[in-house]
Amino acid sequence: MGTNVTSQAICGAWKDHDWLRLSNADTNRIARESLKEAIMQLLEDQTLEEISITDLVARAGVSRSAFYRNYASKDALIEDVCVQIVEEIIELLKSPLHREDRAAWFAEIFREIGSHERYFRVYLDTHMQLMKSSILETVCPSEGIEDHYQLVMREGAFIAILTDWFRAGMQETPERMGEMCDRMIPHGRTFGR
Repeated sequence: MGTNVTSQAICGAWKDHDWLRLSNADTNRIARESLKEAIMQLLEDQTLEEISITDLVARAGVSRSAFYRNYASKDALIEDVCVQIVEEIIELLKSPLHREDRAAWFAEIFREIGSHERYFRVYLDTHMQLMKSSILETVCPSEGIEDHYQLVMREGAFIAILTDWFRAGMQETPERMGEMCDRMIPHGRTFGR
């Protein structure tokens, strides 16, 4: 638990002294990945407010300047952690499966959330609002004000169901959740036309 994640990430490179040839982009990428893993580890035992930058960089095995070179704040780091899951959900929303089998499509989203439990928990616990607009709007822009609010309603219903399922310990299978969402959430125009 207390090991430096940076040394794990570049251990092989250090043996061959290739680390001397890492570019600034490479070192920043390694620092970001180390910091993301470090904050995930620290959040297992502490709240975000309890974690100091000193604790964070010590766990990540990077310098304080490396932190500030990549992030303006802990909130920016958390946002970077959570963006990954939002991007993966957006890709799932674009899947043609929603046209073929909505229940299976919903189930795949529940399965994806379940497989990224750590990240989704951080997203919920920190109350980050990553998307400035509807996630569905990024996949299929609305065609007018009524269409916009229909998308917002469907998305809100789905997020409420997903969040409740997650917080209750993911008792129902993704398949069962997919079947229920298919029945409960109104059908509408297809996404990603």
